[in-house]
Amino acid sequence: MSFPTIDDIEIGNTVSVAPNKTIIKIYPKIGFSFHPPLTSDFLKEFIQRPLDKWCSDFLSPNYSLVYRYNDGDPYWSLFIDNTSDLNIFMLRFAK
Repeated sequence: MSFPTIDDIEIGNTVSVAPNKTIIKIYPKIGFSFHPPLTSDFLKEFIQRPLDKWCSDFLSPNYSLVYRYNDGDPYWSLFIDNTSDLNIFMLRFAK
């Protein structure tokens, strides 16, 4: 059995909140049939920590990645404050 990675994410809504400031919703793409079940700790270990490391390696330090459980529909909010970082992120993860 393979564990999910940062490649197992899906980009949701991308919302521009100000000039050069964007919030991206990121969802796990591994489904609810995955075993063990999707718990906050599981998602943080296998997706959030590697995703946060990728962001710190490739984006400017002015980003924010926040996990939100949202009544059983977990996602991350990624706040990016420049278009260069947005382009880098979308080139890597948007499919």
